[in-house]
Amino acid sequence: MINFTEIHLGEAEDVKLQSTNPEYRNLVKEVQRRNYVLHHLEKEVWNKGSADTAVQRAYYEAHKNKYEAGDRVYARMYSSSDKAFMKQVLEKTKNGDTLSAAIRRSLNLSRPSVRMARVRTRSSI
Repeated sequence: MINFTEIHLGEAEDVKLQSTNPEYRNLVKEVQRRNYVLHHLEKEVWNKGSADTAVQRAYYEAHKNKYEAGDRVYARMYSSSDKAFMKQVLEKTKNGDTLSAAIRRSLNLSRPSVRMARVRTRSSI
């Protein structure tokens, strides 16, 4: 157990060291500043944020539709090892063709080396 004398001797030694050693004094001040900042962050931010979790969750649930990003991508992806075929597909899509079922049949998109996928994603925060 630390007694009264040891506590005051330690404090006196600290004061003397700060007055004779500028590096130590600056280090002590920096530690005190950081402790001050951390104390106020804990008090004003972290504790309040954790106390308000239920309120935040209720607000989010009531306004969930505001946080939905909606449809981001609606696309068709084609892949094939046949470069000539892919050029043909690219030309048709550049000209505004949506590659309907008849076009897909004429391009023979049902063959095994060709993959077609529809991509539709929905994102929420």
